[in-house]
Amino acid sequence: MPADRRQPHIFISFKTEKRSGKVAADLKTVLEDRGFSVWWQEDLQCGSEWHGAIDTALLRAGCVIVLWSPESIVSPWVRHEASQAVARGVYTPVRLDPMEIASPFDRIQATDLFHWKGKDELKHPGLLQLLDRADKLIPPTRSLTEKVLGLLTKNRVAVLTSLLGAAAVAMLVRLSFGLEAQLQSQTQISDSIQRTLHPLSDFRVTAFIEIPADVPGVKTYLERLSAAVPVETLRAASTQNLRLPAGVRVSRSRGEMPVQLDIEEGSPLWPRGKEEGWIGEIARYMELKLGFSVPSKTALADFTSKAWDADLGLEVGAYDPDGSGGRRAGSISWDTTSGKLVVMFADTASQKAWRTSGRIVSVPDLEKALLLVSFGSTMFPNDPAAKDTIESSRQKLVLDTFFLNYSGREVMIRASGMAKTTGVRGMPTYSGLLNDVVSKKE
Repeated sequence: MPADRRQPHIFISFKTEKRSGKVAADLKTVLEDRGFSVWWQEDLQCGSEWHGAIDTALLRAGCVIVLWSPESIVSPWVRHEASQAVARGVYTPVRLDPMEIASPFDRIQATDLFHWKGKDELKHPGLLQLLDRADKLIPPTRSLTEKVLGLLTKNRVAVLTSLLGAAAVAMLVRLSFGLEAQLQSQTQISDSIQRTLHPLSDFRVTAFIEIPADVPGVKTYLERLSAAVPVETLRAASTQNLRLPAGVRVSRSRGEMPVQLDIEEGSPLWPRGKEEGWIGEIARYMELKLGFSVPSKTALADFTSKAWDADLGLEVGAYDPDGSGGRRAGSISWDTTSGKLVVMFADTASQKAWRTSGRIVSVPDLEKALLLVSFGSTMFPNDPAAKDTIESSRQKLVLDTFFLNYSGREVMIRASGMAKTTGVRGMPTYSGLLNDVVSKKE
């Protein structure tokens, strides 16, 4: 892909059938001619872990174009992709036929591509509206000079104040300490300007936590899931005619074959009873504690210690532990191919709930920081025996992947790239320099 393509990419979601596939292919050509990077399922390489690649591409997309047709409106996979796009504010609906789009997918006015003749018809009104929406979500790449001028114009008051301060400090330094001290002060002033221009704002964390098969209750729960929704039935069915219990939906599929099911609290398949009930408690009260610290010899030496004190700390979880709102309750995913159970939640930790020393207040501060992630989840039922089982089981949890959204940025972190130790109450703890553990875009 050419290096000058706009980033992030556009994700095209559609039902795999002849007409929609042709529209998607023509639309991809038009968008790429306009300078966009475009991702669609046909980009998957042979042998890749396709379902993980689709989710990663969806979460990294700056614009998700959903092609609605009578076939795609009933596709669980297309509806899942549209739901993710709505939640992230990058949803761009397109109707291929005159039809109603059900809530919540009708909250944004859909663009109509009725009777579009494809890539050779560039003046179609619907296509022009679609390109305008894509331009707003992913503006054209600007040159370095344009970016600098834009930042200076947008933050002219702060820049002017900083420049005046810089001039005053430079004069005093020149008079007092000589050239070497002056250069050092100018560097500090430059850093101060960068911190002023890029302040931190609310964090949103989306986390995926694996429950290993050797913990109590998992075997019993998997046997109940397999009995209620036999894998043979799933493999023989398509996502269109599959009938699932309430609160259960297909979140991943291979073509038309369901692969992964998401189970929400309240579903008859939610964990229950003495043997498996703790799994539901963990999903309901999952919590992660994130701490960021300015690197120093002291912090590096004591980084994995329970006594380590973060410069910026926050809590996120399935039950919104800091009370700041913006959560998505925990759900349990069952991968019918591997048999894995994964708990997923999304939560926003607003700035008013942060614990901060004032040393990490900007994006440059954060991206140089040490990151410490540990499991919290200290809420238990009244039964002491259940409490012991739940706590010992939490100690075996495995953090798989999590996404950080902050100040308009999004990064993906794989816990496998972090150092793993044991923290407070025997809970798993992961650590590393943020810039070292962020998964870079391919």
